[in-house]
Amino acid sequence: MRCPRCFRKLAAGAACPADGSPPIEDERAPVEPPPPPEVPGWRLLAPIAAGGQAAVWRGERAGVVAAIKVAHVGGPEVVAGFAREAAAQDAVGAPTVAALYERGTTGDGRPYLAMELVGGVTLGDHLAHAPGPAPLDDVVGWLAGLAAALAALERAGWVHGDLKPDNVVREPDGRIRLLDLGMAVSVRGPDPAITAGGTALYMAPEQLRGEPVTAATDRYAFGAIGFELATTRPPFVGDRAAIELGHLSFRAPRAAMVRPVPVGLDELLARCLAKAPAARPADAAALAAALGAIDGAALVSRAAPVAVGNRSSVALVAVERAPSNLNLEVEARRRGGVVARQAGGRTLLAFSPDDCPAPVPAALATAAALAAVDARVVVHVAQVAVRRGKDGRVMLFGPALERPDWLPPPAPGVVVTAAAARELDPGELEPIDGASRLRERPVDAAPEPVAAGPIFGRDPIVASARGSAAAALGDGPPAIWVAVGGPGSGKSRLADELVADLGRRQPEAAVVRLAGARTLGAGAATVLASLGAQLAAIAAPPPTAAPLPLTAAVRAAVEAVLAERPLAIVVDDAHWIDEAVLAALAVAARASTGPLWLAATATDALVATAPAWLDGARVTVETLGPLDDADARLAMRRALTPVRRVPETLVARLAARSGGVPGVIAALGRELRRSGVIRRHPGSEVWFVAADELDFLPPTPGVMWFATRMLAALPPGVAELTRAIALFGGEFTPAEVDAITAASEAGVNLDPVIGLTELVARGVVVEVGGAYRFRSEAEQGAIADTVPAATQRALHGVALAHAQREADAIAALPRIAYHAARAGHGEVAAAAAEALAKAALARHAPLEAERWWTLAIEQLGDGDPHARQRLLGARGATRRLLTHYESAQVDLRAARALAEAHGDLAAAIDLTVADGAVCDFTERLGESARLIEEAAARAPADLPAPVRAHLDNWLGVVRARQERLPEARALLEAAIAAATTHGDHTTAIGSMLMLGGVLRRLGAPHDGLAVLDRAIALCDAVGDHFHLTYGLFNRVNIWRQLERNDAAAADAERAIAIANRMGLDLIELWGWYDLSLLRFWGGDLAGALDAASASHRIGSERLRAAPPVVTSVWHALLLAAAGERAAARRELDHVRADDLGGNPFLVLTRDLAELACGDALGAAWDDVVAQSQRATADPEDAFFVWWLRARVARRLGDDAEVAASGARAEAAARALGRTPVPLVWPGEA
Repeated sequence: MRCPRCFRKLAAGAACPADGSPPIEDERAPVEPPPPPEVPGWRLLAPIAAGGQAAVWRGERAGVVAAIKVAHVGGPEVVAGFAREAAAQDAVGAPTVAALYERGTTGDGRPYLAMELVGGVTLGDHLAHAPGPAPLDDVVGWLAGLAAALAALERAGWVHGDLKPDNVVREPDGRIRLLDLGMAVSVRGPDPAITAGGTALYMAPEQLRGEPVTAATDRYAFGAIGFELATTRPPFVGDRAAIELGHLSFRAPRAAMVRPVPVGLDELLARCLAKAPAARPADAAALAAALGAIDGAALVSRAAPVAVGNRSSVALVAVERAPSNLNLEVEARRRGGVVARQAGGRTLLAFSPDDCPAPVPAALATAAALAAVDARVVVHVAQVAVRRGKDGRVMLFGPALERPDWLPPPAPGVVVTAAAARELDPGELEPIDGASRLRERPVDAAPEPVAAGPIFGRDPIVASARGSAAAALGDGPPAIWVAVGGPGSGKSRLADELVADLGRRQPEAAVVRLAGARTLGAGAATVLASLGAQLAAIAAPPPTAAPLPLTAAVRAAVEAVLAERPLAIVVDDAHWIDEAVLAALAVAARASTGPLWLAATATDALVATAPAWLDGARVTVETLGPLDDADARLAMRRALTPVRRVPETLVARLAARSGGVPGVIAALGRELRRSGVIRRHPGSEVWFVAADELDFLPPTPGVMWFATRMLAALPPGVAELTRAIALFGGEFTPAEVDAITAASEAGVNLDPVIGLTELVARGVVVEVGGAYRFRSEAEQGAIADTVPAATQRALHGVALAHAQREADAIAALPRIAYHAARAGHGEVAAAAAEALAKAALARHAPLEAERWWTLAIEQLGDGDPHARQRLLGARGATRRLLTHYESAQVDLRAARALAEAHGDLAAAIDLTVADGAVCDFTERLGESARLIEEAAARAPADLPAPVRAHLDNWLGVVRARQERLPEARALLEAAIAAATTHGDHTTAIGSMLMLGGVLRRLGAPHDGLAVLDRAIALCDAVGDHFHLTYGLFNRVNIWRQLERNDAAAADAERAIAIANRMGLDLIELWGWYDLSLLRFWGGDLAGALDAASASHRIGSERLRAAPPVVTSVWHALLLAAAGERAAARRELDHVRADDLGGNPFLVLTRDLAELACGDALGAAWDDVVAQSQRATADPEDAFFVWWLRARVARRLGDDAEVAASGARAEAAARALGRTPVPLVWPGEA
C-alpha cells in the first residue's frame, strides 16, 4: 500500500505520517490463504505469504523449521521455474540467500521448495513502518549490505531479476540477505539471452522492453531501491503505464532534489538508474566502493521532509498577462487540457493523463504558444485528485491548485519549475532565478527516417496521396491532402511513408516537414520559425522593408521556393499546429500557381471544427480506419516477432482482438512478449505463442491509454454503459444488455439501443446481424478493467444467470464459461469449458480446445483429483496435436500420477501409452518403446476396448520400428477395427497411417496406398490437419517406390504448406526430409542436402537437446557424401545409441555416415553390407551402401573401387526401377 499523495510505502491501514492520507486500497477482493498442500515429509504449520504463482508456508520436520514454497498449479513452465529457482539457490548459497533443503513435487503434481526460514525484517516492512525518511547512515548501511549480496550473486553467475524492498531482509545481526529467486536468470547457462519478469516500480528499461537481463539489471533495481530508501518514494510513480513510461523514456529524478543527501550517494543512485546498462556501475564491487567513498562527515541523521512532485499526475501551466482576446479554454482544450482555476489575474491550465496522452509535452506546447504572444507562463508538475463529474467534465483538487506556492519569480519565455524539469533533458533547459527556462529548440530541416518495416493496409490511402502529389507537383494546380484518424491509427507512420515516397518518386521536389506533437513549441512563432528556416534553406524570399503579416510571410517564403523547384509540405499531427499557421499554408496552396502539395495527418478533431481551408475542389480528406482482416493479420504476424510459425487461427483471433487498429496491434505484441505469452519451447530455440494463456492476459499499458481516452470522450451515460458491456465478452444483443444491466447494480441508466447506436457511430462497437461486439477485444478488456472488482463480479453473476436461462444451451456455453469464471463459480465454468473443449476437438480445432481445457483446469483447481486427471490427460493429448510436445508430456505425466494415486489402472495405462506416443513423435524411440512395453505388460485381459485399441495402435508402431512387420500389421488392423467401432477417430487414423507404411515394407505397396488414400480422404473431410500431414508424408514413400515422383513432390509440398500455415514446425520438418529424399533420387544432390539442412535446422531449433535422429543421421550421411566430414562428425556426435531405439535402418544410416567420414575401405564395410542384406532390410539399403562406398573411394582416388562399387550401386538402383544417382557431387572436377 502507498500514500496517494507522496507515494511512500505504508503499512496496511496506516495513514501517511507526512500528510495523513489513507493508503490506496486494492480494489481486488482479499485472497483467502489456500488450503495447506500435502508436502512429502513436512508438516505445514501456517501460511507466511501468498502470491500469484505460489504460496509460502512455515513447515516443520524433525524439529527443523523451514519455509516451504508451493506452486499454485503444476505445468511445464512452473516446474521449470522452480527448477531454475532451486539451481539459483544452490549456486548462490547461504548466507546470501536461504539455504535450500530440498525440492520436490506434491502429490498433485505441483513443485515445491523447502528452504531455510530467514528471520529479520524486510526492507519493505522497514519502509512501511518508518515515520519519515531513513537516516542517511541507515540508508548507506542497507545499501552496503545489498551491494555485498549482489556481489555474491554475480560471483555465482546469477541475476536476481526481481530485486525490490520486499525481497531484501536484514537479520538481527545486520546481515543483508535476498529472498525469492523465482525470476532469477543464470548468465552462464546454454542460453543467457533470457528475459525476466519483475516489479514495475523497480524494473530496468531493458526488462520492460523484453530484452535479456544482466547483472546491470539488478544494479538498476539497486538504484531504484536506494532512491526510495533515501527519499521514501520510488523514482517513478503513478499507474503502471506511467511507471513503465518513466522507466523507459524519462530521466530519473535526483535524490538530492527530494532531500539533502551527500553528493556521492546522489551520483551513485543516478548512475544506477541510467537507461543504458553500460552506463551503470560496472559491478557490485563498484557499488560497494562508491558507498565506501561517501564522505562520512556529510551524513546527517535526520532530514526535514521535502515535498515531492508526482510525475504521473498532472502538468500545470500558470498563465498571467495573456492577451484579452485570447480564449485560454480553447487553447487548453486543443491539447487535451482544461482550465482548472482562475483567480487574481492568473489562470491555471491542467493536462491530465485521462484526457491527454502526453501531459508534459502538451503543457509545454501550450506554454510555448502563449509565450509567443507575450503571456507570462510557468510549467509545473504536481499531484492532484482527478475526478469526473456527472456532466463528464474533469474536476481537479489539491494544494497545488489552491495554493500555487510553487510559482518562481516572473521571467520571460517558458519557465519550468524543478518538478517539471525532471521530465526533461537538461540540455533543453537553461537555469534562471529559482527555476529553469526552456531553450528554443534548434530547427532541423532533415526529414525523420522512415520507421522500420512495411506499412500495412494503407495502399489505397498511399495511392490517393501519390495521385494528389503527382498532379500537384507536376502540371498543377496545387492541392491539399489530409488523412485523419484516431489514436493508434498510424498517422505518424503514414507521414513517414509520405516523406520517403516523395523522395523516391519526386526527387526534384523540395520536401518540408512539420510535426506538431514532436516539437514542444507549437505556437505560431515557433512553427513559423521552423517552417521559415526549412524554406529559406531551399530558397530565401526577397527582403521586405517591414515584417509581413502571417499569411503574406508564409506565401512569400513558399513562392520563393516554387520559383526554383516544386515544393511538398508534410504536416504530421496537424491538430497540434497553430490554426493560424495551417490557414496561412492553405492560403498559399490555394493562391499559388506553382507546383505545391500540402499534406497533413491529424485526428478527427481537425475536421470536426470545419476550418474554411478544408473546403474546395482541390482538397482531399482520407480516413485512416481500422485495417481490414487480411492486413490486420499481416501486421499481427509482424508484431508477434520473433515467432516465425503462428497458426492461422491464432493470428486471426489476435487480429480480431486488436480491432484492426495498428497501435493496438503493436501494443498487443509488446505485451505478449513482456508477459511471457510469447516464449521459447523448453530446450529450444523456437518461439511460440502460448495461446491458452491469452484469456488470462491483463490489459496492455498501451491499450489502456487508448481505452482511457476513448471513455473520456464519451457523453455522460454512454461511458457507464460502455464499461458495463465491456464485461459481456463476445457478442451481445440490446435485449441482453437491457436485462443484465437492469438486474445488476452497474449504474447504467441509459437506454441500451440509444447507447449502442451512439457507440456504433463512434466506432467503439460494431453491429453484426442484430447483435453487437466491440471493435477491439483488447480495448474491451482494458475498459472492463476500469470497473471495480466487486461490481465486475456482481455483473458477471447476473450475466451468468441470464446465460443459463437461454433456450439454446449449447450456444450459451461460451458465455456460461466466461461469466462463471469471472463470477467465482469455478465448477460451473470448468464444466462448460470441458464441454466446449470436447466440441472443439470434434471439429478438429485443437488450438481452441487447448484454450478451453486450460480454462477448465484453472477453474477446477485441486478439489476433484479424478476430474483434474481427466482434464490434464485431455489437454496433454490436445497439445500433442499442436506439436507442443514438452508441455503435452508434463500434462500426461501429471495425469498419470493422479491416476496411479487413486488406482485407476486403465487410465494409467492409457496415459502411459500417450506418453510413449509423445516420445515417438520427438524421436526418443528407445523411451517410447519402453513406455509402450510397460503399458502392455500391465494391461489386464478385461482392459476397456478403447484403451486396448489405443495400446494396440502404439504397440504396432513399436513392432514396426523393430521391423517385426507381421506382428505390427496384426496389431494395427485390430486397432483400426476397434477404434472405428467406438468412434475413436484419432486412434483409427493413426493406426491407418502406420499400417500403410507397414504394408509397403511387406511388399504390398498398392495395398498400403489404398489404406493411406482412405485415411487422407477422411482427414480432408473432417479438417484433421495434424494427421493429414502425416498421411501425406507416409504416402510420399509409396509414391517414390512406385516411381511417381511428381505425386510424391505434390504431397510433400502440400504437407509443408499445411504445417507452415498451422504453425506445426515439427511436422514441417518431415516435409523437408521427404523433399530431400525425392531430390536425392532425382539426382539433385545439392538440392537434397539443402532440404536435409532445412529439415535438420527446424529439428535442432525446436528440439535443441535431442533433434530427431532420422533427420540427424540422414543429414550427416549427405554431409559426409558431399565431403563436409567435419560437419558430419559434429552431427553424429549428438546421436546416442538409445536414440536409435534398436531400429536397424537408423543404425545402418548412422554406420554408413561414420564410414563416409573415415578413410577406410574393404573389410571395414563388411558389417554394413551384412546389415543391408538382412531379411527385413529395405530394398534401398543396398544402394546406399554401394553408392556411399563409391563416393568414399572417389575421394580416396581408388578408381577400381569407384568402378566396382559404382556398378553395384547402379545395379541396386535399377533393381528398384530407378535411375542411378550420380556419383559425382555438383562442382566436383
